[in-house]
Parts: sequence; C-alpha cells; structure tokens
Amino acid sequence: MQARSVVAAALFSVASAGIAGACFYRAEVLRDEADWLLVRGKAQAAEYSQSFDSKMADQQLKTFAARRATLERANLWQRGQMLATLLSALGAVATYALYLLKRLDDQLIDAESELHENSGSGSSGGRDSDEQPRDPQRATALAPSLLP
Repeated sequence: MQARSVVAAALFSVASAGIAGACFYRAEVLRDEADWLLVRGKAQAAEYSQSFDSKMADQQLKTFAARRATLERANLWQRGQMLATLLSALGAVATYALYLLKRLDDQLIDAESELHENSGSGSSGGRDSDEQPRDPQRATALAPSLLP
C-alpha cells in the first residue's frame, strides 16, 4: 500500500510540472500577442499624430484595451504556472517523505522478524551465552556524571 502512495505522489508531482509547463507556454503566447498589440498601438499613435483623425485615436484606445485584457489573461496563466510549480515541489517533497517512511517500515518489519527468530532459538532469555551480566558498580565507574 505504501508503494502506491509513493507512486501516486510522484505522478502528482510530474503532472503538476507538466501543468506548469503548459501554463508557461500559454502565458508566453499571450505575452507575445500583447507585444504585437503594443506595436500596433504605437503605429496607430504615429498615424494619429500625422492626421489628427479621431477614428485613429479610438482605434488606438481599443488596441490598448485589448492589450490590457490580453496581459490580464497572461497574468492569470502565470499565476497558474506558479501554483503548479509550487504543487510540483510539494509533491516531490511528499514523494521523498513517503519513500523514507516506506523504507523505515520495511526496516522495522525486517528487524521485527529477526527479533522473533533470535528470541525463539536462545535458551538464556534472548541473551548470548558469552555476554556478561551488567555490573552496576562498573557502569558508575565508567559514567560518573550520569549519577544524581
């Protein structure tokens, strides 16, 4: 079960990175369109300055309004990109944390099985035959700073 959660977190991280890339592409296309609208607006301004025709001024204002709307949409896509990038990073951290938890769980299962194997075969209550009983006086001589 834990392996599935690691895979799911990794897939979430990769999917979020893909969404961030798609958002970046869409925002870049919209920024290019906004740049084109800016150049078009400047050309209309130059034409208006030569003719002083009010139709040209209205066209220029419409072009700048369209540019503003395009930049607002590009900004929304850029926010989506940042959010997806953040989610991808969080997914990567979650993947690593779940992987570490899975490793820890596997190690605990291995240690528990070894403990059960060793405790069933020993006749001295789990203690090796060559191990000496603990001497409290020797322990206090080795670590006198631990005494109250």
